[in-house]
Amino acid sequence: MSFSIEPLYGTDDFGRVYADQGHFRSYRVDDNAVVVGADGGTLYIRAFDDDGPVFDTQQFADHGSVGFGEVIVYHIHDNRDGSMNVYYQVRDADPLPAQLTNWVVTLDTETGLETGPATELTTGIFGDNTMSMLDNAWSLPNGNIAAAINGTFVVADPDGNIVGQTQSALTSAPHGVNWLNDLAVTGDQLAVAYASHRAGAANEVFLRFFNMDGSANGDVITVSEAPSNSFGVFATAQIETLTNGNLVVTWTDAGTQPEDPNDGSVWFRIYSPTGTEIVGPTLINSITTGSQTRPIPVATETGFIVSYVDFEITSPFRNHGVIHEYDLNGNFVGSEVGGTTPGGMSAVRVDNNTAMFIGSSVFEVNLDGDDTSLDPVLPDPIRFLTGAETADLLEGGNNNDRLTGLGGDDTLIGNDGGDTLIGGDGNDDLRGGATEDDIRDVLYGGAGDDRIDGGYGNDELRGDAGNDTLSGGFGADTVIGGSGHDTLTGSAFADQVFGGDGDDFINGGFGHDLLNGGAGADRFYHIGIADHGSDWVQDYDAASGDLLVFGNGTATSSQFQVNTTHTATAAGERSGDDDVEEAFIIYRPTGQIMWALVDGAGQSEINLQIAGQVYDLLA
Repeated sequence: MSFSIEPLYGTDDFGRVYADQGHFRSYRVDDNAVVVGADGGTLYIRAFDDDGPVFDTQQFADHGSVGFGEVIVYHIHDNRDGSMNVYYQVRDADPLPAQLTNWVVTLDTETGLETGPATELTTGIFGDNTMSMLDNAWSLPNGNIAAAINGTFVVADPDGNIVGQTQSALTSAPHGVNWLNDLAVTGDQLAVAYASHRAGAANEVFLRFFNMDGSANGDVITVSEAPSNSFGVFATAQIETLTNGNLVVTWTDAGTQPEDPNDGSVWFRIYSPTGTEIVGPTLINSITTGSQTRPIPVATETGFIVSYVDFEITSPFRNHGVIHEYDLNGNFVGSEVGGTTPGGMSAVRVDNNTAMFIGSSVFEVNLDGDDTSLDPVLPDPIRFLTGAETADLLEGGNNNDRLTGLGGDDTLIGNDGGDTLIGGDGNDDLRGGATEDDIRDVLYGGAGDDRIDGGYGNDELRGDAGNDTLSGGFGADTVIGGSGHDTLTGSAFADQVFGGDGDDFINGGFGHDLLNGGAGADRFYHIGIADHGSDWVQDYDAASGDLLVFGNGTATSSQFQVNTTHTATAAGERSGDDDVEEAFIIYRPTGQIMWALVDGAGQSEINLQIAGQVYDLLA
């Protein structure tokens, strides 16, 4: 079998958090199992993971004496920021008549301590101060909360604002019973399994799908027409998403399935994400005199396990926990019975290879697989950061961020994503993304002598005013110097580089680049190797002081030749003046074209600089 069991906490050391079993609940928060309970008007909470305690029992939100009343926790929501919201109702019967109020308090995930005082809730779905604030609630991967309230299925944000709902979608649960319905997420759908409890009628188990906005998706699916058995145990329903996306639904009934007429039995079915039955009703166990608690399914990498308590009131008077294991196709693999085998009131799968079974004691069930989190990797939020008029360090995440430096010598780091970086005034340092996951960034230097590196992606770099240094990085970039004497390089791949005003130094870098010096005496650099490619210079003008700069200092001017010819696209479109040929500067030792000068045949000089010495190739 692919699991092992070990006791984690006994009844004595589980502590006061279990004082009120009727309203004891457990949740998963940040790879931790969090258990909460109440004693009178005081709430208690503790948390543990597969390494042991995260924090011991903490008291919080003390509402003092409530007389014959009580405090009931309805939900704990993981805020995904190191904190959790606890939603609860105070039923204060001191003095009578009882007053019902709803509250939320935020606790630190690692310590269990309050980050601020509890707040009374008077609006939204959490403001319902009837005896059923919520039948049940579940935190969703997108940060919202799904809830069952008097038969209505609702999706709301953590403040209780309704995103969407479906009226009369579920059957309302009787007071004090919180396991009659369960929710699982499969893809972009929510699957809810629930049991009905109507006076004088059979207690049926159903499955229904909903969209993430709370709207129903399809008809109700009948899982089992199952009255509670003669020993008085409610029909129950639980659901779990398997690793292949299918859903396993487990339930108890009283022998209404034709395969098993006994008084109490536990079952499962497997459904596809669209509600098609994959595996029909499969008997897990049955007994004739006694009861079995609700069967709790937990997904594993290769299938699922089901835990329940088997209790008989006749010989052999069994009262022990049972775990059955099944593969993804519903085939039985093996079981653990008795001893330290948990039945549990609830189960929390804290990570990929650990589940906690929680009742009056806590058992850790170790599953096969890597010790990884179950939480989806959420995209970073988009960051809109603005600095001050001083030197700032602003850093984006992995989304499409916008960073604005304003004044001062700022450092702006976009990281991955399609970022916009604006340096503003000052000598700024702007950097795009440093990994292959980066996409197109737009970087504006603003006034000042800026350093701009596009990094990965097909970026647009603008130096603007000042003597800037721009490097396109990895990608087919557009590099624009602006005014000032700029140093520009396209770096890798085929780039477009524009010097703008000023005496600029332009290096196309590796790849076949398109270069435009703009106004001023510009220098067009070629390192002298094949990987640098052949660069096209759009506006070489010797009269303005433009130079071709060769990186191989051992070369001589006699090793270069100038050829001229017309070039055109397949459609006949010329790159320059129709009456002037292009000039191709060829390095004869390798036969490589180093530069192609648009309308170069119209120049009276083509000046080449080697090791600081300037030669006219037309002389």
